[in-house]
Amino acid sequence: MTREFKFTGDQQQSQVTSIPEISSPMPRPPIVPYTPEASLADDNTVFNQTEKGKKETIGGLPGKEFTSPTDIPAGIKTEASQEWKPLLEGVLKRRGFYTNAIEEIRTSVPFPDIILIPTKSQLKTTFFRGFMNELVPDKDSAVYGTEVSSGVHENPFGPETLEGAKNRKKNAEEKALSGKTGDEELDKKLNQMRKEGKPVGYIGAFENGMVAGRTDTEGNIYLDLKKTEYDPNEEHFDIAYAIIHFPPYAPIIAVSPPEEAVRFDPRDADASAATGFNITAGQLMKERLAQEGVSVDKQNWHGYTVQKEITAGLRPESDAGFDRFEQLAGVLFDAFYQLAQQIKEASE
Repeated sequence: MTREFKFTGDQQQSQVTSIPEISSPMPRPPIVPYTPEASLADDNTVFNQTEKGKKETIGGLPGKEFTSPTDIPAGIKTEASQEWKPLLEGVLKRRGFYTNAIEEIRTSVPFPDIILIPTKSQLKTTFFRGFMNELVPDKDSAVYGTEVSSGVHENPFGPETLEGAKNRKKNAEEKALSGKTGDEELDKKLNQMRKEGKPVGYIGAFENGMVAGRTDTEGNIYLDLKKTEYDPNEEHFDIAYAIIHFPPYAPIIAVSPPEEAVRFDPRDADASAATGFNITAGQLMKERLAQEGVSVDKQNWHGYTVQKEITAGLRPESDAGFDRFEQLAGVLFDAFYQLAQQIKEASE
């Protein structure tokens, strides 16, 4: 049995990956990190792994197969649950990666002393610090947040999601270079790093947005990342982008694969569109469900929707527990892995 995942919406032939199912305690088809066609990227942006990298991933990287993240500490504690949620266990199993994939990141990527993320959101900064604690537990990179504008709607639609991520990266870099992040302590550290010739790392964004798509009779998901007009007769999904820029290496852009897209309830997608996407579908979903006595997090409604779809037979049981944190962790992991591949190829 194979499952196919496609991006559409480009004039060029869409990229298609067909991968066989695997047998494991959490049966999933391995997912190859991939993104829309390179036409969406800037000239200096490395948009994806090379063909060589993709073949290596599909065929299975050499080394011991990943079975349990016993060497990875727990990842994130939210104020709502006060419980630690490991992030990378599901990410690695879902992708069918082997242990040396994470080792490549840990040994190849030169993590800078400071990583600047373009948000002051406690949810996102806590998430990213937890993610880093799992990904590179022996690194001491200090994570700082700075508030910047995305320049797009509150609930980005279609290409706006990538545009917003690029804007956040650009604005965060400009703040850092000007020494005007709004954090006096951080500005002093950034100025000192510049004097010493040390690079600052930027996480341009881990940005969510809505895209049009469809599901075929076998459950394969097709996403149109370029569509700009909302059509209420189509399905709509939440996806995530991540941008990583660790100079002197070129920026990396990754997007969550279709299998990790989460379907919007059409009532909430339509309602957000009716506001001109100035109110998020998550906020409107929270308000709608509150009238039914159901409580959901407007920023992490994904787990609720995924569980409903599992119950309805629309998603496999192995998706249990999948939420926005794991979606974001997945796209960040893909971006870091692509960066490791870029560094590895540059040294060959």
